[in-house]
Amino acid sequence: MIAVVEPVCAGLEHVPINTSMLQVISAAFPGAPLAVSGDAGHLSELANSVGDAVAQATRWRSSRIPPRRAEFGGRLAVELSLIASAARGAEGATPRLLVLLSGTASTIVAVKLLRAAGRLRVPVQFVLHGAAADLSGWRSRNPLRRVTDLRSAVAMPPRRRIQYVVLEEAILERITHEHPRLARDFVGLPHPLLPAEIHRPSPSSEFRPLRVGFLGLATRQKGFDVFLQLAERLTRRHPGRVEFHAIGSRPISEAAVETPFLATAPSATKLSRAEYLDLARRLHYVCLPYQGSHYELTASGVLLDAIANALPVIASRTPTVDRLFEGAEPGHCSRDTDDMERAIEERIVGLTQERYAREVADMAGWQRSRLPATLAHPYLAATRALLARGPAVAQ
Repeated sequence: MIAVVEPVCAGLEHVPINTSMLQVISAAFPGAPLAVSGDAGHLSELANSVGDAVAQATRWRSSRIPPRRAEFGGRLAVELSLIASAARGAEGATPRLLVLLSGTASTIVAVKLLRAAGRLRVPVQFVLHGAAADLSGWRSRNPLRRVTDLRSAVAMPPRRRIQYVVLEEAILERITHEHPRLARDFVGLPHPLLPAEIHRPSPSSEFRPLRVGFLGLATRQKGFDVFLQLAERLTRRHPGRVEFHAIGSRPISEAAVETPFLATAPSATKLSRAEYLDLARRLHYVCLPYQGSHYELTASGVLLDAIANALPVIASRTPTVDRLFEGAEPGHCSRDTDDMERAIEERIVGLTQERYAREVADMAGWQRSRLPATLAHPYLAATRALLARGPAVAQ
């Protein structure tokens, strides 16, 4: 049995990535039952999307997870109980592996405290996507904050039989370059796609209006303010020839803004997955105007949605975007906002069917390499290396 814990996400949060990770694990260990613990609403969404074969082979264990805004201490207390329960297994079956689908510094500390106390003997994998950004860049000078951040948690003993799975190998390369002493604890895996969501647009000869979209949460960190500026400038210069669509929702924490130049404004509530995909597939391009350093080390779910639907991107440079454009041209990799504006305008006034077809084909070329069945082999190899390590003792 393989125990899987989701200690962060509730409801619809990260359902695509968690679903595809369960499919990768299941494909790597065919016949091995899964026991998945987490928020009841999230487990329901996973059970409905993971596929009948995996769903029926899985024990769904509704569990209390920490409140979304809990501080380190509040999270740690809940996670100690959550992880210890998962490690004990169910119905007399002891897990051979414990996989954490996400987490924070407190999650890692909980694992290591249980390990040091002898209450957690199985090997542990920790999937890093957004949290990887906390391994780089600025750190608080406050020693109390430093001792509870992700870098301290990863470096904290015991370190044996704990493996960090970094989604996107370009991000892994950045992490191991900055933290060479921790390199043996990290492995890379391309961000998996859901096979059921693979789609390729029909050939189009009509690009008037050209439809450019911003996907997901409309936040400044993702560059939504830049997207609004592009929409205003280009819509004013080319009325009727371009449309800008924000397909997703506006988080409560973000202040409401006027969107007169958007053909589709962010929803006040979270879209269903089916509605989101239906709207996204009407676009010609996905715009990724990422700002700041967060997405330097964060696997972008929106970029994966673009790959899954073979939608070319006009994107800010990040390690993952750079890798996407190696030897291919699935849209435009932008140096800065001005370059992004020029790239969109160039397509407004002169996009040809031949060029667009090449961009779509280049984006679609990434699909097969990210399917769970394809990723099962490298994931299995990484997991076997973890299982082969010595007993779980402090080092």
